[in-house]
Amino acid sequence: MSHGIPGRFTYHPPLTEERARQHQSVRALCMALADSLVTLVPDGRELALTLTNLEQVMFWANAGIARHPDNGGQPETDPRTCETECGEVPPPGGR
Repeated sequence: MSHGIPGRFTYHPPLTEERARQHQSVRALCMALADSLVTLVPDGRELALTLTNLEQVMFWANAGIARHPDNGGQPETDPRTCETECGEVPPPGGR
């Protein structure tokens, strides 16, 4: 059982301008929320956890965009990186 490891640990670059815009929108929304939250929540553990979890929100949202493109839910593959089907790993620095 692969547990989806290739899809979890393969870089999924945005292969279209639309996908890149979606990633940027997520980052911009999270940054705007972070900017607002730091003005509302006092410094301390709670603010630190708030920002850490907002980073996780950004990560998982972007992972969802990258891992589940509009191609039947299969991760995108890019010949410049890994081939997710065979698990081939490129040498350091790419191909």
